Amino acid sequence: MNVLCLLTLLRLLGLNLVSTFFWDISKLRTFYYQSVDGRLFNAYFKPVGAYSGGYGNFWITETPKYFPLIESRVYFNRTVHHDFSDDIFDGEPIDNYEVVRSYIKEEVIDKQKLK
Repeated sequence: MNVLCLLTLLRLLGLNLVSTFFWDISKLRTFYYQSVDGRLFNAYFKPVGAYSGGYGNFWITETPKYFPLIESRVYFNRTVHHDFSDDIFDGEPIDNYEVVRSYIKEEVIDKQKLK
């Protein structure tokens, strides 16, 4: 029985590694728990192939301070013009965490103040 369970587990793990969806998820770049103005945000960047009009999909989610397992998406851009998977631009290092914080400040917090 133990051998059967072990083989089933290995088969499931093997299928996940071979699956195209697994490799697609592994390209995801995340920026967890970015604190801006006392609020917690997570940001995700998924690069896309050529001919998309940008470097990839970028979205920001907000999490409650006392229960950070729940996220609500507050911003989404499918054609972002910044490549978050690169840490160097034009020979200079980039702090992508600072870029994410500026996106949060400009696209989420400032636009919520205007409403």
